Amino acid sequence: MHTPGTAPPPNLLDLGLLVGGAPRVLVCGDADFAYSCALAAHLRRSTDSARIWASCYESEDDLHVRFPDAAAAIAALRRNDVDVACGVDARELSRHYGEDARFDRIVFNLPQSPPMPRARNQIQRHRALLRDFCKSAELHLAPAGQLWITLLAGQGGTPVDPIQRPPGDTWQLQHESARAGLLVVAALPVDIDALAQEGYAPTGRRNSKKLGVNRQSRGMLAHVLEREGGAPAV
Repeated sequence: MHTPGTAPPPNLLDLGLLVGGAPRVLVCGDADFAYSCALAAHLRRSTDSARIWASCYESEDDLHVRFPDAAAAIAALRRNDVDVACGVDARELSRHYGEDARFDRIVFNLPQSPPMPRARNQIQRHRALLRDFCKSAELHLAPAGQLWITLLAGQGGTPVDPIQRPPGDTWQLQHESARAGLLVVAALPVDIDALAQEGYAPTGRRNSKKLGVNRQSRGMLAHVLEREGGAPAV
């Protein structure tokens, strides 16, 4: 809810982008491309000049095995001039998009390093993923660009997280992103129902198609990151 007469807060469907601009948006790790479809549909209604690049980590063959519906999503995106790419490692964006690519928004929803059987300190691997992704993404942000990272409540470990855990039990987003010169400037609650109305259901663990009810009930936060001394916080 927001106060009547005021602009609603930024959200995952508009990314705080101003109407009438020509933003460049990169979506990383979009497992079944459902979020990219929802984002593209919403932005078309507010600014038809937005350009979107959508990507996932899996190869296209692996993606179709895991998410049979992804083929239709990819076809729909390409019909609407969205650049779709599979096999993109979010930790090495320059390898796929080139060193000169710049984006006004880079989005990664529910990043998670796949578990390794019998490996210890799995949470360390999630932190490493955040650290490497932030370093990669920072190189490709436009001067006033923002990085949006969505995590389950409690995972990020920021002071404004509605679920507070001991630091050792969090992904320590502030610490890892600071290594790339990025600051967390906002943490926005995610309206999962609004996303569902646009056809996006967050995916869960690597072999799960949808986020489980128990995990979904914890809520999600979209963390907005900017370069130190960059544009004002949203």
